[in-house]
Amino acid sequence: MSNISMIKQEKLRALLKYTDIESHWFKQVSSTNQLLKQHLANTSLTAPQLILSDQQTSGYGTHKRHFISGLGGMYFSLAVNIAGLKTSNIGLLTTGIAWQLHQVIQQIFQIDTQIKWVNDLLLNNKKIAGILVETIAPTTAIIGIGLNLYQPHIDKQLTTSTNLLSENPAATSIYNFIAQLAIQLEQEKDNYLQGAFLTQYKKHLVTLGQQVVVQIGDQQIRGTAVDVDAKGHLLVKTAHGIKTCTAGEIKKYLTK
Repeated sequence: MSNISMIKQEKLRALLKYTDIESHWFKQVSSTNQLLKQHLANTSLTAPQLILSDQQTSGYGTHKRHFISGLGGMYFSLAVNIAGLKTSNIGLLTTGIAWQLHQVIQQIFQIDTQIKWVNDLLLNNKKIAGILVETIAPTTAIIGIGLNLYQPHIDKQLTTSTNLLSENPAATSIYNFIAQLAIQLEQEKDNYLQGAFLTQYKKHLVTLGQQVVVQIGDQQIRGTAVDVDAKGHLLVKTAHGIKTCTAGEIKKYLTK
């Protein structure tokens, strides 16, 4: 039996027909990011590539941590070429993707989400989405997004997570959501590096003004999250002055 979700794939391709995005929708994969990396291992990216799956058996997030990937979630990986992408500005790409995901959720589902630096999306202070950006060539990135649309038992599996929706969405809403997200990410990919979105991004950043613990490797930075700079880095006011977090993960914060 084919592993391709033929009906879903054709519905999505119809919505993407005026773009250069090549899409494939699977019933199950180990990881959409991993599948794209394997596909592009020995070839250069000539057009945006989008892979989706109904579920993942080995989904992963930051630091290769397991990402719950059952039915009822959206597992999305988009490979794009981004002019000017480099280590020093990848923070703008990751924060820009979070802002774009927030916007598309608002547009399609009329739900106002929160953002936790760098790029987790929250609803009522619980995680609904994670974003993982992996570079596979100097200016080629894979944008991986895992979103809890409606998985009935997600809060029992992980008490810090919840669903975006309170019931299964209509199929047309899912197709429109995915198509719009892919199109806007592809269209805006070069603009993120300019940082014009940061003013709006910061308005929805739940951690600003809060006491935080930022984990960077084996180091922890404790203090008050006071701002995000022009490169998407978090500024934390500590007992020893302002610390700039260019990467890392907020492990604890005082919710508003």
